[in-house]
Amino acid sequence: MDDLAEWRKASSKAAKALVFPDENGEAWSKNYYGQWRSRSFNPAAPTGARVYDLRHGYASLLIREGVDLTEVADRMGHSPTMTTTHYAHVFKQHRKAKRVSMETLVKRARANIGQTSAGKRPETASMPKAA
Repeated sequence: MDDLAEWRKASSKAAKALVFPDENGEAWSKNYYGQWRSRSFNPAAPTGARVYDLRHGYASLLIREGVDLTEVADRMGHSPTMTTTHYAHVFKQHRKAKRVSMETLVKRARANIGQTSAGKRPETASMPKAA
């Protein structure tokens, strides 16, 4: 969020400008999204990963960081009830865990890319699957 705030301050565009517009500065069409997914996301993503998994991973990282339910809901554009429905298992999993910043978890995941131990995925890459 800090990076986005800095980008918005530095941008000559209006505060509501799209962060990732298409080539014409417009919102992505369904066709443009499909092309991006096929050409960019799918080749870079692990087998079976969906774009939705990025959203679920982000919410899970917020929860692991210790962000409260209402803030997670706000950032995801959900009501607290919807957030509870989708992410109650993640809150429960991390309720008593030590809080770790999202930045730290991402750095660990990047450092562990491709590294496995006894066939297990790297610790920070094993985010809960979407419900």
